[in-house]
Amino acid sequence: MIGKVTKGNDFTGILSYVLDKPGAKYIGASQLWGEHSSQWAAQFMRVAAKRRRTEYPVAHYSFSPPPNQPMADETAYRYAQKFCQRMGHENCQWLLVRHTDTKTENGEDRDHFHLVVNRVTIDGGCTVSSFNDWYRSQAAHRELSEEFDLHHVPAVWETDRRNPSTGQIRRVRRQNREYAEGKRSKSADPIILTELQDRIDKFCQNRLRLQDLVRLLLEDGVNVRIQPASNGGLGISYQLGSVAVAGSSLGRAYTVKGLQQRRGVAYKPEYDDPVLKLFLKDEWYDWRYVSKPSDRRRTRQKAASPEPTQSTRQLDAQNRRSTAHPLSPASSEPTQSARQLDAQNPTSTEPELSPASASTARSKPDILDEEEYRQWVNQVAPVLDAYLQHQGVPIIQGKRFRIYKRGQHLVLEQQDDSRTLMIAHNTEEASWEIPNYFPVERSIAQHILERSVPSMQRTMRPYNAWFNLRGSGPPPSPPEVLNKQEHQQWVNTVAPVPREPTPKPSKSPASTPSPTPFPPDVLNEQEYQQWVNTVAPFLNTYLKHRGGRMVEGDRFRTYKRGQYLVLEYLDGSSTLILGRPTGKGSWETPDPVPFKVKREDANYILERSIPLMQRQMSQDKKCAQNKKRSRSRQLDISD
Repeated sequence: MIGKVTKGNDFTGILSYVLDKPGAKYIGASQLWGEHSSQWAAQFMRVAAKRRRTEYPVAHYSFSPPPNQPMADETAYRYAQKFCQRMGHENCQWLLVRHTDTKTENGEDRDHFHLVVNRVTIDGGCTVSSFNDWYRSQAAHRELSEEFDLHHVPAVWETDRRNPSTGQIRRVRRQNREYAEGKRSKSADPIILTELQDRIDKFCQNRLRLQDLVRLLLEDGVNVRIQPASNGGLGISYQLGSVAVAGSSLGRAYTVKGLQQRRGVAYKPEYDDPVLKLFLKDEWYDWRYVSKPSDRRRTRQKAASPEPTQSTRQLDAQNRRSTAHPLSPASSEPTQSARQLDAQNPTSTEPELSPASASTARSKPDILDEEEYRQWVNQVAPVLDAYLQHQGVPIIQGKRFRIYKRGQHLVLEQQDDSRTLMIAHNTEEASWEIPNYFPVERSIAQHILERSVPSMQRTMRPYNAWFNLRGSGPPPSPPEVLNKQEHQQWVNTVAPVPREPTPKPSKSPASTPSPTPFPPDVLNEQEYQQWVNTVAPFLNTYLKHRGGRMVEGDRFRTYKRGQYLVLEYLDGSSTLILGRPTGKGSWETPDPVPFKVKREDANYILERSIPLMQRQMSQDKKCAQNKKRSRSRQLDISD
């Protein structure tokens, strides 16, 4: 069943359209009497006048059954009666009419019905709310379709592709008819909505990543624009020719989230965002952070002129930005002597800043120019690359920034995904090439150069070089150490010779118990398999209980990778469990076991983590039972 909803305030107009159309057939009404449209309109208006504050008292519902399942008049009347009950119009006036003037694309007759309802109740006590009536009517049609055994038509929110509008379909039919009659030189123009959907579906068949899909669409002539959305995600729009549409207008499968869930497009923000920024070449990464001068002039300005020291400071800042020089900590602010000289020399060739321009200059952040940016990259990038290799992890997360390698490119960006600071590639000439210039504030660049880079260098120093950090003198010479022969002579001289104890006689050598060896630090293969069979079922049950793909703790995290259960350290340095259930109460692990699990970590998970999971699941179960018990005690006063 396909239905539509409209509202209005003219009963006479809607009744004349419904009843006076050729082929219209009156089926029945509720709480109305008479035989003419004028009588019914007067009764509708008389009841609606009881609620004069109701602006739109007319509710017009039109619905059409499938063409292969026609409805008789009696069935249509019962359908309309139950539909009004579900929409809250059981105490309202309504009228039902059948129209027979529509046909399908194949030329088959398809009847549809018009239901005119007065939203004001018959006693005038209230007006039926129209809030969310379109969605409520779709839900009512779906329930009645099952009750009357009609063909199920999916709702708009259930379909991945949005269908073209009725006007677009009529235009295509008219142009094709004119082309067949010789009145048009070519066939109908394609619908942009359908054309974009077909092109995106064609590329999504190969299970691409999001940046690869954007690149193929750009090569195919489809302009793509991606921007941060207000809900924290990403919004995507497409443009073909002069027509631009949002991804949600194409359907649920063409947003960034829909492409991942319904088209199999892979997207990881920490790796894909910098590459997307390079593909799109727009202001995605800097439009929120660099203030742009406004064309409007301020109507109010303060009469007081700026202080000389402030104006000279702004002029010095402009001179420093215009002249390219190596980045240094002292270059961020003019010296005191330069300020005094500028204040003593008022006859300067540079014009003074007005109050409005001075305030604009104060609000605009100080950005590195392109040459300073390249010098900064050549100083910072080698240290970041060496630090990544020293740590041996794919990504390093800090308090404010993070670094990782994307192919051959080194990426530096802020922790909150707000912007990218650097994308650089190491060339053979021992220099770093930047494919794009990113606007970086001078304060952030100096913080990385003065704070982050020295901290990384101290971390990467060998242990014997830590003594040289406090003093500037030469490193101390290593102490003299006794060789093996000298050490033995010293032991024989200093240490007394111990007497060997007399062994006690034993009855049989077999009865002498052997000393128990200390357990090794790493589980062997048999102990590892027993530990996995004990721990893995609890982890799998806890994952299902939490209803998520990953659960992170203080030291470890666990998640499902297909059929395999994975338990690893939180920093991703090593994996503890990689196995899948065999269905016989055991867990299958790779053979031979590629992981070495410390006995300390195994006991910690078995003695601490598993009891915590059991306690959490029992508490959640008790809370759910209490909520269910409290709901059962509530009284139902709907009747």
